[in-house]
Amino acid sequence: MLAELFIDGVMPNTGLGRGLRATVFVTVPVLTLLDHARRLAAHAPSFVRLLTHPETGTVLSVGRDRHAVPRDLRLWLRIRDETCRFPGCSRAAASSDIDHTVDWQHQGATRHDNLAHVCEAHHQLKHHTDWRVSQAGGGTLEWRAPSGKRYRTEPALRLTEPAPHLLSTNPC
Repeated sequence: MLAELFIDGVMPNTGLGRGLRATVFVTVPVLTLLDHARRLAAHAPSFVRLLTHPETGTVLSVGRDRHAVPRDLRLWLRIRDETCRFPGCSRAAASSDIDHTVDWQHQGATRHDNLAHVCEAHHQLKHHTDWRVSQAGGGTLEWRAPSGKRYRTEPALRLTEPAPHLLSTNPC
């Protein structure tokens, strides 16, 4: 009976209880979503899509499913960025925020090509002034000052990224 409480949340003989509802995360590389995985996913009440790097398995995108950045993606970004990505700033990525370039509330996704480290001061500058930033691919950021002048910041390390079609925001 205890198993039923854990699995279904309700004990079958009495109808009592609001047990635990398990959430199971199954990470399947997008290229290997085979028939058996499709059958499993078809019966799930919901699932979180995680797109992973085909070689390392690092989570590169959780799309719009989650605002929070997964731990392995945070590490990947910290290695890529190394410092705050605002022009001329050298504050360590480890003590900076991970910012959605296209803000979450404006439909920005939680994916490697929409995230970058910015220190608290430059995070506030981005949100409360006319400074603008966009992603130019490969971890490169393009900043536009209120004067219109443009600045490019390159990642400290260019990490291998998967082909763009693997990072589609469409569900598998």
